[in-house]
Amino acid sequence: MKQNIKLIALVGVILFGSITIALAAPKSQKEITYYLMSFTDQAGSKPFGCGEFLIPVKKKMKNPDLKKVLSEFTKAHITAMSPYEGSQAQDKLFGFAFFLVDKIQEPKKPSSTNPIRVYLKQNPKIPGSTMCDDPRATEPIKETISGYAGSRPVKIFFNGSEKEWRCFGDMSGLCQ
Repeated sequence: MKQNIKLIALVGVILFGSITIALAAPKSQKEITYYLMSFTDQAGSKPFGCGEFLIPVKKKMKNPDLKKVLSEFTKAHITAMSPYEGSQAQDKLFGFAFFLVDKIQEPKKPSSTNPIRVYLKQNPKIPGSTMCDDPRATEPIKETISGYAGSRPVKIFFNGSEKEWRCFGDMSGLCQ
């Protein structure tokens, strides 16, 4: 009987110790990439728009989902904008703050018939766009979403419509 109690106590100590170690172990982190806009070329940047560059920013994040990634993207853009003043700040503000994330639908197993869906809407505080502002607004968020999704299918909607996203900035009137 004493041996059984000692054995049960030993198993309890081992189990309790294992649970404590498992809880104390750091959560796994995954590296995410979001994109900032820059007026100067830097290592790893991609040119776009009217002479601007997309700068990849890598960061480790616990259990990232698209909502967390886009939240980090937004915070980083607001922080990156703060040192600028005057018209340069207005240019940066437009690109960083034109879109607001309305909602995200991220199925566990996205497919062509059930893709990740990102719904964006226009920030009412930002009045409109010009030829160079359009890619400043679309490219960083598009690259960030595509980088997160990888090979998984994604549909982006603007003001509730895929066409509005696809044709954003098209001034020809011919976009379908």
